Amino acid sequence: MNGIKICGTGAQAVTAAANAWAESAHEAVRERGKFRVSLSGGGTAKALWFVLSKPEFADLPWKETEFYWVDDRYVPISHGDSNFRAARDLLLGPVGAQSDNIHPMATAGTDPVKDAERYEKELREQFGEDLDPDGFPVFDLSFQGMGADGHTASLFPKKPSLSEKERWVVAARAPGSSGVRDRITLTVPVLSRARTILFLVTGESKADAVARWLEGEGAPELCPAKLIVPVRGKRLVFLDSESASKLKASL
Repeated sequence: MNGIKICGTGAQAVTAAANAWAESAHEAVRERGKFRVSLSGGGTAKALWFVLSKPEFADLPWKETEFYWVDDRYVPISHGDSNFRAARDLLLGPVGAQSDNIHPMATAGTDPVKDAERYEKELREQFGEDLDPDGFPVFDLSFQGMGADGHTASLFPKKPSLSEKERWVVAARAPGSSGVRDRITLTVPVLSRARTILFLVTGESKADAVARWLEGEGAPELCPAKLIVPVRGKRLVFLDSESASKLKASL
């Protein structure tokens, strides 16, 4: 299971993921002059934002970092479930991110389909001709988590969005037990083309999903994280001992 690291505690997994972020950021700026990163939400994301905002990461190229979003809930940014709000409060504000480099999804409207189209249009304007051979944008790093049902971003099991092959951004609908159901999300082709796909998963509640994801033989449509396979980049997975507790292989 190349690219997978099991850390003892959740805090250690978060720190390891932060160090991987730092390595990717420095490399991107050295080679391309900027660091394009797409952000997800959730508890592990908040933990990572908190660590990255600490003084030991102050030397990261924050002024050269361009922030985009993997997905977000379709709520105003004042809402407690807004992925953008969490990143703004815990990361973007504390590190002094440049306002021109922050590209949130529009989530305060009345039509997530149209706002997904608007975000794709913005991405096309920002990336211009800087696309991969297949015509998709390439983020330097895509940060993702995984839910207990195996979803990642807002790509949920058995949903039509999993089979999207051309669109960069789509509206999504979460299962009925997922709180805010309307979402906007990047698609599988975009997420799979990041130079570094960084997964951070912690907690015992994710153990069954991690085992299905990394060792299970079930259809990817039942565990969408399986669909995020690097096209030309690499995948890094950071787990704590609890989330990895049901893996059979020795890593």
